[in-house]
Amino acid sequence: MTKNGQIWEAVVPDAARDVLDTYLNVGRPVLAARGSGDYMDVWLGKHGAPMNINQFTRAIGNRSKQQLGVDIPPHFYRDAAATTLARASPSSARMIKPVLGHATTRTAEGHYIQADTISAGRRNAKPIRFKYH
Repeated sequence: MTKNGQIWEAVVPDAARDVLDTYLNVGRPVLAARGSGDYMDVWLGKHGAPMNINQFTRAIGNRSKQQLGVDIPPHFYRDAAATTLARASPSSARMIKPVLGHATTRTAEGHYIQADTISAGRRNAKPIRFKYH
């Protein structure tokens, strides 16, 4: 379920399938054995309880800092995915709502505007030449 309680289903890309399968069949049972409950949540923390949003935020930020040198919050990844879809084409932009699990298209429309702003900025920057002294 998403943070707003909606069930979310997605096809797992081939590149992630083996890793997810290993987690579900090897790692998750080890974590579940550390806990006291029979949780249906996919993601369990080191003590066997379901992870909360703060744990995800911290883990993703730590990993991006480790790999990229910058702490990138999870919302930025969602924003990048939605903006990329909006910039790709109008038909791709229709996928934003289900990809992000939004109830309405209102949030997705903000990404169309952001994508248009990025495109306009790039078009306007092309004729400008910078001189370095």
